[in-house]
Amino acid sequence: VLVPQEHETDTVLSALEKAQLEQAAQQATDSQSIDSMLEVARLSFQFNQIPSARHWFEKVLEKEPGQPIAKGYRAVIDGMRARNKKLGPTTRLNIVSASSKELDAVIQKNPTLDELRFARASYYFALPSFFKKREVAISDLQLLLVNKDTPAHFFCRAADKLTEVEPDLLASLDPSQTS
Repeated sequence: VLVPQEHETDTVLSALEKAQLEQAAQQATDSQSIDSMLEVARLSFQFNQIPSARHWFEKVLEKEPGQPIAKGYRAVIDGMRARNKKLGPTTRLNIVSASSKELDAVIQKNPTLDELRFARASYYFALPSFFKKREVAISDLQLLLVNKDTPAHFFCRAADKLTEVEPDLLASLDPSQTS
């Protein structure tokens, strides 16, 4: 899970990515299962196909309005709209504020969702410093690194991200304090 850098234009997909996304979309369309729809939404987000990701997260929320993964990613996607330079500064601030509140609320209700903690950390690191979200982002990454139940791929990505933004913090983590 990485926060795409551009949100208004889809990126060009490789043939493999396109095939993978098409297969996932067909399976989600056929099965209409929440898990299948989440899979295609996640892939769309990962491949920077933001309109498609939003569509599939919305479909999940139509079927299950409180679904936390879909709510969390939708908040990140909403927040990414603030990068649109055509919007006024007040509008942009309001967008980030609302998306941050929504994302924080979802994680507060679902504190064990490693995927959303990593998405929030990535999103918050991309925000300008005046939003004062860096400490929350660092805390999310630290939590992923000390939690013994964190899946390996989130552990590795959290370690990489923390090394990138705060290399000294990674060395200071005490592995004996795992939860």
